[in-house]
Order: sequence, then C-alpha cells, then structure tokens
Amino acid sequence: KMNAPLLIDAIPELGEEIKSLLAKSEFSDVASQVDGLRIIDRCQCGEDSCATFYTVTRPDGAWGAGHENVLLDAESGLLVLDLVNRKIVGVEVLNRKEIKKKLDKILPQK
Repeated sequence: KMNAPLLIDAIPELGEEIKSLLAKSEFSDVASQVDGLRIIDRCQCGEDSCATFYTVTRPDGAWGAGHENVLLDAESGLLVLDLVNRKIVGVEVLNRKEIKKKLDKILPQK
C-alpha cells in the first residue's frame, strides 16, 4: 500500500533506533530495509502497552517457513522484529507509550 506512511517519516526516532540497533547486531544486513518500511497495519490486541505494527499485509495465521524473531537491545520497552527470509514484516513494540501515542494518531485501532 503506497499510501501507508513510511516509518522513518511517521515515527523517525523509532526508525533510527531500529537501524542503529540492527547495525550493532548479527542482522546488520537488514538495517538497509528500515528507510523503506511502511506502516501497513497494526496489532489489534487492544493492550495499552502494545504498539506492534506490520510492514506487509498480515497473514492469516502464522508467518510460516523462514520466519524468525530478532530481539533488539532497546533501552526501554521491548522491540522485536519479525523477519521472513530476512525481510522485515513486522515490528513488535511493547511498553513504549510515546511510540503507541504516535501510532494511535497514524493508524487508530479498529
């Protein structure tokens, strides 16, 4: 969806943080994807602490073969990337109120 906002425009500090943390990890090759990530959809769990979003259309069910989670060493909250075949498909963000507030403005929960 080309009308979906770019992460780096919508929540620039999160985009920069992800790039920086990836660069210091064994997944440094994935950091180059961050500038092109779009916020396509978000988690609908309704938890106050959840600001998880998807950068591709979410599958019905599991991501399937080639899926891995990358736990990033964030200074606050929990930051986990969902990768499928080394492509970032989701960004799990928990316990980051400032990120959730911005995501709520961009893509309110249904």
